Amino acid sequence: IQYRTPIHTAWHLGDALSVGLGPEELRAVPGRYAALTPREADSAVAAFVDPEEMVWIVVADGAQVGKALRDEAGDIETVYFEEPLESWNAITRTRLGIGMTWNAAARGPQVCLLHRRLLLAGTYGFSRVGTWDNDHAVQGTLDLHRGNSEYSGGSLYLGATGTFTEDFRGISPHLGLRLFPIAWGDHFSFATELGWSFWDESGEDRDLPGFYWSVALDYYL
Repeated sequence: IQYRTPIHTAWHLGDALSVGLGPEELRAVPGRYAALTPREADSAVAAFVDPEEMVWIVVADGAQVGKALRDEAGDIETVYFEEPLESWNAITRTRLGIGMTWNAAARGPQVCLLHRRLLLAGTYGFSRVGTWDNDHAVQGTLDLHRGNSEYSGGSLYLGATGTFTEDFRGISPHLGLRLFPIAWGDHFSFATELGWSFWDESGEDRDLPGFYWSVALDYYL
C-alpha cells in the first residue's frame, strides 16, 4: 500500500474503517506485506487460484494480436467489443450471412445463420445442364464446428446437406473447413467441404455420382 497523495491515504483509511479497522491497523499493513516471502505468497495463491479455471480477457485489435494469442494460448474465443458475452443470447450471437455456393447438386445463392459452433444454411440452385438437366434444387445444410468459428479465423466442421428437387432427393454428410480471413475484417467466409451423397431417385434409373464436394463464399453482417 502506498500513500502517495492525501487522496490515497483517505481512500485506504475509508476502506479500513468500513471493515472495522482503525488507523493503527492500517499503519501496520505495509510492514506485513514487506514481511511476506515469495514462497508464502505462492502457497496462498495456490490454495485459492486454479490456473486451469482462469479466464483472461484481452481488449485489442484482433487483426494485430490474434495470431500471437493463438500461438501462445491455443484455443481462444474472439468477439466484437460491442457484443454481449452471454452465450445464451441467441439473437445477438447469431450472424446472418449471404453468399454463393457451388456443389455437386446445386449452384446458386445461399443464406446462412451462424451461431458460435452451429451453422444453418439454405441454398437455391439455378437450372443446370448436365447430370441434372435443368433441375432447380433446394438445399438445407447443418454444420457443427470443432471450435468457435465466429471471428476466430477458421474451424473444421462436420455436417450434412439435404438436396430436394422435383425428381430426386438426397443427403450428403461431409467434412469441411471454414475460414474467416482476418485481413478481410472477419466478415467474409470461405468454406470447402468433401463428403458422400446418398440419393433417393424415386424409382428412376439415373447415374448419379455419390462423391460430394462444395465450396462457398459468404459475407456475414
